[in-house]
Amino acid sequence: MLDDVIHLLNPVAMRARMDYVPALYPRRDVLAERTRVSTSLINAEPATIAELGRQLRELRASPFGRWLRPRHRACHPGAAPGPMAEIDLSRAVAERAVVLFRLGGPDPSAGAESSAMLTRLVCQTCWPPGRR
Repeated sequence: MLDDVIHLLNPVAMRARMDYVPALYPRRDVLAERTRVSTSLINAEPATIAELGRQLRELRASPFGRWLRPRHRACHPGAAPGPMAEIDLSRAVAERAVVLFRLGGPDPSAGAESSAMLTRLVCQTCWPPGRR
């Protein structure tokens, strides 16, 4: 999922992804307008998106980021969920599921910046603007 978000920070990729939205999708016009506005904002202020992209790539590369990668069944056939299981973030979002994970580890200084970034992303998702 992080890979998709990072990829879609590119205005060309964002517009191309819009082409995959079916014509009969009920809110396609609204989504197309949001895509148009977003791409124009990105083109107007590329530095803002560059920083966000850098932070997301850093998060993806961090020890915490590996838990947010899609789970590949071929790599883990019959694996039972447990404390070390990967989080299938795409599935969790699609199913509006609750995901429990631990930030930090034996060495609290390792990954502290990534931990803080992940916490901010989770909080921004749980408490959108206007509901804080």
